[in-house]
Amino acid sequence: METKITEQENKKIAIIGRSSSGKTTLIRELQIRGYQAIEEVARGVLEERALIPVTPEEQSIRQKTIYQRHLELENSLNGTIFVDRGLIDILGYTKYFGVNPSFFEITNLENRYHFVFELEKRPFINDGTRIEKDENEADLIYSFVKKSYIELGYNPILVPNFHEDAKENSSKRIKFILSKIN
Repeated sequence: METKITEQENKKIAIIGRSSSGKTTLIRELQIRGYQAIEEVARGVLEERALIPVTPEEQSIRQKTIYQRHLELENSLNGTIFVDRGLIDILGYTKYFGVNPSFFEITNLENRYHFVFELEKRPFINDGTRIEKDENEADLIYSFVKKSYIELGYNPILVPNFHEDAKENSSKRIKFILSKIN
């Protein structure tokens, strides 16, 4: 039986990992189980701006928009929330793209998340929206993301793959995560 986190606890829990690692599947399963969760904000921004040529200025606009929308969502919720990519992911992408991170309030990122869970990678899938062209680029970008968490003092807890089937894997990962939180 699953032990439910009480909503009064006010914990922010970041779920991180390379593209195609299962973050979205896990977040959606948490929502089905009644947990508050924020789905990946970047995907929506990338879809909205897909027809705009990606110049350095456009890349800056995208990263700033993703940051602002994600921050608003996190700040609008009370209780325990799970987030598909934390704000620090955006900092990692900003570094990768060479975007000036002056819009970040770095001090707000330190100790923002009570837990950071890193999903072990799964086979890369290029779905047409992702910015990564292939597995190598996905690994490289994720190295910037993970380094950003570590530089801010986080020590992500690795969540292994338990099963080949995505839904079964997600269920076992949730059980693992909840055991660490509770």
